[in-house]
Amino acid sequence: MEKNQNKESYMQRRTQQLQQWDRVIAKLIARADKAKDIRQKDLRHHILKIQVLKARTEVKLRQLREVDNGDWDIIKTGLENNWTTLRKAFLKASARAK
Repeated sequence: MEKNQNKESYMQRRTQQLQQWDRVIAKLIARADKAKDIRQKDLRHHILKIQVLKARTEVKLRQLREVDNGDWDIIKTGLENNWTTLRKAFLKASARAK
């Protein structure tokens, strides 16, 4: 039971973070729309990269939701790897948007 609660809590936190990042993506898109030429192209490139990474992370989160409790550590590791890459992409794009 405890592991199941941990799994649910973990998934809820990650889902909330993805929702927050949706709002950040919307802000980055708005900044890209206001940017000029090369900067706009650069920001759009980073936004696209974030969107692809986020989609992959969402797939891992769905897999985690569907997997038996005994196997969730394996999927969680893959999700954490995607999470780290996605977080770095957000930081890079946010820095470029300033």
